[in-house]
Parts: sequence; structure tokens; C-alpha cells
Amino acid sequence: MKHTAEITVYIHAQRDYCTDGIKFSANGCDMSQYGYTLLEEKQVSVEFDIANDFSIDAEEIKAMRAEQKRIQADAQMYVTRLEERIQSLLCIEHKAAA
Repeated sequence: MKHTAEITVYIHAQRDYCTDGIKFSANGCDMSQYGYTLLEEKQVSVEFDIANDFSIDAEEIKAMRAEQKRIQADAQMYVTRLEERIQSLLCIEHKAAA
């Protein structure tokens, strides 16, 4: 099913120091406090399709499950790093008698 949304788009410019040029971007918010130069604010009409069986609840659950997996992976990485540091501190160096 087709839908239309009216949204505000913020057009920015930012110097590209790698190419000595200018990069342009369109964002959903004013990014001028993050080093971008705001050029213009425009109202645009965007058409998009949504499946007839679309469920916001199902989409939110899918996004939360993905976030949950990301957090678990990050936490496991930190736990592993801590365990490696603990084990290295507990490790007894073997020194051969001279």
C-alpha cells in the first residue's frame, strides 16, 4: 500500500579534507552543532510502500531483538577481555634455573 509523508529535510555541506572538495548531505535534523554547515531546510513529500500486513509491533520487536543481540555480543567481548587480563595477572611465570 502506498503512503505519503511530509518531512523536513536539512541540507548540509561539509568540507572534505581528503579530496579538498565539499560533501553535501540531507538529514532529518539540523547537524550544524556537529561541524556541518546548514544550507537550507526544506519540506518534501516522500512516497513509500508498506505491506498490507505491516505491524509496527512486529517491526519494533525485530529491532529490539537485534539491539539485544548487539548488546550481548558487546558484553561478551568485554567479559572475555577482562577474563584474559585476570588470567594474565594470575599466570605464574616459569623461570628456568640458571
